[in-house]
Amino acid sequence: MPWESIGSVDTGEMPDDEAWILFCLGLAKNYLQFVCGLPPDESKLEVMWDEHELGDHPSVGVWYDMEEPYEYIRACEEALDAFNQNVSWLDLKQFWKNQADDEDEWGEDSSED
Repeated sequence: MPWESIGSVDTGEMPDDEAWILFCLGLAKNYLQFVCGLPPDESKLEVMWDEHELGDHPSVGVWYDMEEPYEYIRACEEALDAFNQNVSWLDLKQFWKNQADDEDEWGEDSSED
């Protein structure tokens, strides 16, 4: 099944921030589905891995069986660009790390007090 990469989020460095980047790509994927809708029949919007000589890295992309959904891919690329420009990744990352630290400190999710 061929695929087309939409892009990635503008945060983190592989491999040190892999969990953070995958979390952010999940957010981006949800945003793209919200703004652009579900992908056309016989295609999927997914997080995928690009293989490179300097190491593999994840991105959001569209898998398709038959005809490449050009319009959907273009809309997703534009939406991802807008998403990246308007999200404060640094603030979100700090909050994400603080939540993980709280869970480690208490041995469970401390928000359930």
